[in-house]
Amino acid sequence: MVRRLFLTPPNLPGQTQCRSLEIPSSQAWLGIFNQALLTLAQAYNYEQVNETDLSPETVAAYCYQVYEAWLESTCVKIPTPFWDDVTDTDDEFPTEIQPWYGYVTDPDLPAGELTFVERAAIWTFTGLLAVSATPAAAIAFNTTAPSFVLAMRGDSFGEVIRVLLDGEDAATVTTSGDPDELVEIPLFGDPDLTTHDVLVILKELL
Repeated sequence: MVRRLFLTPPNLPGQTQCRSLEIPSSQAWLGIFNQALLTLAQAYNYEQVNETDLSPETVAAYCYQVYEAWLESTCVKIPTPFWDDVTDTDDEFPTEIQPWYGYVTDPDLPAGELTFVERAAIWTFTGLLAVSATPAAAIAFNTTAPSFVLAMRGDSFGEVIRVLLDGEDAATVTTSGDPDELVEIPLFGDPDLTTHDVLVILKELL
């Protein structure tokens, strides 16, 4: 049997990327995955083909740092934007099944033709603040409140925000580039409806 070695990469990127991984819930299976990752932290599992590539020792040392972070990691949970109903204001779902954050295929389509696609990966979450710089990024949620105010905070750039309430256009506003400036959008739903669907779309970056 031929032993396969990992090839050392040319450099260490300045940024990292997070991926979630669900594994069987037992100590035996956790041990298997821990051991598999630990093989990446052993220099003899690498081959340096080009002189300009990182050395096996450098790659192994870096992978050990990744391994240590893995041991301390927990599954990422995405918090609900606002609320769904009065009983689940603190809901949070795993990234891959959350229903709130995503994008629309075309932010300029009429309200009845918009398609919302769930995809949290284009959003960044800092505390209770969700941020995306991707045009067509969207947040969809449901509320029991018949009337309320959406507050849009500015960013380093201005944005054109389109808001739909119960499938109809309710407002289009422009934020400033000042993070301390809020644009408030009052929304009034049909009082005969029990809940109200809200879709907030980042239509354009200015």
